[in-house]
Amino acid sequence: MSEKAARIGKMFRAWTPADGPFFPVLVVTVIFSATFLARVAFFGSLPRAEELPSPNAASAKGTQFCARIVSLAPSITEVLFALGFGDQIVGVSEYTRYPPEAIGKPRIGGYINPNYEAIVRLDPTLVVLLGEHWGARKALEELGLRTLLVNHKTVEGILDSMRRLGAACGKERQAAEVVSRIEERVQSIQERTRGLPRPRVMISVGRNFSGENLVDVYVSGRDGFYNELLTLAGGVNVYEGETAKLPVLSREGLLHLNPEVIIDMIGDKVNNHIGDEEVLRLWRSVPGIEAVRRGRVYVFHQDYAVIPGPRFVLLLEDLARTLHPEAFRKDSLSFLLPSPHIDSPLPTRGRQSLSSSLTEVEDRPFFSPSPLETVSQSTVRPSTGYPVSG
Repeated sequence: MSEKAARIGKMFRAWTPADGPFFPVLVVTVIFSATFLARVAFFGSLPRAEELPSPNAASAKGTQFCARIVSLAPSITEVLFALGFGDQIVGVSEYTRYPPEAIGKPRIGGYINPNYEAIVRLDPTLVVLLGEHWGARKALEELGLRTLLVNHKTVEGILDSMRRLGAACGKERQAAEVVSRIEERVQSIQERTRGLPRPRVMISVGRNFSGENLVDVYVSGRDGFYNELLTLAGGVNVYEGETAKLPVLSREGLLHLNPEVIIDMIGDKVNNHIGDEEVLRLWRSVPGIEAVRRGRVYVFHQDYAVIPGPRFVLLLEDLARTLHPEAFRKDSLSFLLPSPHIDSPLPTRGRQSLSSSLTEVEDRPFFSPSPLETVSQSTVRPSTGYPVSG
């Protein structure tokens, strides 16, 4: 089996798509990101095979099917822990850092290049993967391993992945409770911003620069994860095109759109070669943009900003607080999410703003940082978090 895994690994490693510009989102070259998005567009339209029995049949054998689980993405690992499957996880992808209990789990390779030999050695009863992992799925099927595909490109997809995993592994009730708490929190955020003016917002997921001058910016369109969260948070995407085309705006394009607010997603700053102040300095080089003039450029360096798992609700609250600070008190909505893997009482987090050039710290829980699933570049930083593939 090991020799077969090695052979199949070589066959499929080149076929496995990158972690796209999504799910912001983590970062590879523009060409590689574009290739990934094109593949997702094609394969996403194909019918989804049922890798496991129906929920009713699976619930009776949940313990057997989910005794040894391998996760191929950090976002999947977060979902599994949120549902209480931490002890059953025997392998996680290379850049998984949350929750802390996941750090010591065996590694099975990266998001874009899983190690099939390592997976086989772990003798998993179930491998959970994203729809983007079409190449990996082919390889795993060749090895005779049971798989479960989940979709983390949208809010509903993330919630549905919880329901599917709960049903497949005999924890349908627990999954329903976690989903219900998250839905409550989303509803509470919507209620706070309902009826308020909706600012025109641009979400940056990467940028090219020369010296201290911003050259162009990769932005989120109206067909994905970030746009969905922006709408729920009470904003309007200033860019009306599609993210699948990996839109790049020049300085002239930025001035033409003239957003009132700019959100720049850089993810976990510990793992980026560009810091908050450097990003803000680049935006100051385009003073004609309204958001820059008004000091409404915000750098989001939270790790969950590029990981499309259950913590999306924290990013949603961050966006809503940023766009509509008047609608939020210093207290948080954390009472809606008591699960330790959904809203942990950990240290407070910061958000860098152009208006103050200081970190605004908010008194509310957040999740511990974890590295991006990304390939670093010195000047090009498209994120794979949109629609976040992590």
